[in-house]
Amino acid sequence: MKNEVLTLKHVTLFEKGKRQLDDISLRICSGDIIGLVNIGYQGLSALLDLILYNRRLDVGSVFFMGKEVSSIDFCQRKPNKITLVESLSHLIFSMNICDNFFFIKEHSPFFVQKKKQLSQLDEIFKEYGLTFTGTEYPSELLTVERCKLELVKACMSGSKLIIVKNPGAFLTPPEVKEIHALMKKITQQKKTAFLYLSNYFSDISEICNSVAVMRKGSILLKKEMKFITPQLLKNIQENFVRSFESLILNENADKKNAALTALLSYRDILQLPIHKGECTEISFCLRQPINALDS
Repeated sequence: MKNEVLTLKHVTLFEKGKRQLDDISLRICSGDIIGLVNIGYQGLSALLDLILYNRRLDVGSVFFMGKEVSSIDFCQRKPNKITLVESLSHLIFSMNICDNFFFIKEHSPFFVQKKKQLSQLDEIFKEYGLTFTGTEYPSELLTVERCKLELVKACMSGSKLIIVKNPGAFLTPPEVKEIHALMKKITQQKKTAFLYLSNYFSDISEICNSVAVMRKGSILLKKEMKFITPQLLKNIQENFVRSFESLILNENADKKNAALTALLSYRDILQLPIHKGECTEISFCLRQPINALDS
């Protein structure tokens, strides 16, 4: 039977008077790999901050491992046992791999012989198919190697949920597949839950067992992966873009400035995910004639 790891119940959160999260309900259980597609950036930072560190809410509650950690009345000050793996490294660069692993143990003995540490680390690495000696430093690692280490390190430190943030933005497709393989192995062996943030349908469909779609701080839908199609996500995104295309420019304003203002005001919701190593042509299509942008 799966255990609930993280549960958000009707969460609403304001930040500087602006609604960041709007009536979000989400449930993640042990062994789940939940994909999250965010159409527009609104609310994503607030959601990650809430999940990782807890916040006092305007409405709703958050439960972690069955315990309420955030609500209207209070929030737990201690961070949740959740790890974020992203483009930014969370390893300590002045320490080698071995020291990075054993430094994070909360109840580790004051002194352990280095030989024993390396021996134990070698067993851990073999279990997950890693070939490091433990003496390497983070600066010597490739990005994909660093991500693998952070995933295993999170697992060994007792993280109940690991958030993998848009790996396709900084890894090549073959490297993303390596990360997926390791995620599956961790899920099978440790029943660790994953929240996978990406706007690439191919990545999500390969690794996730269910998907949630967020727009303007609200969860629009949450379905099992078998019910999610590229066309469904495309329809949701097209409906969002139509609101951008229907902007009416002020006739009295300078056309060039008005058109640019329309683009810039929506820069946070126009996303084009590109894998590392890819080359993509970017073009904008406005109802306003293209010469409106000419000088």
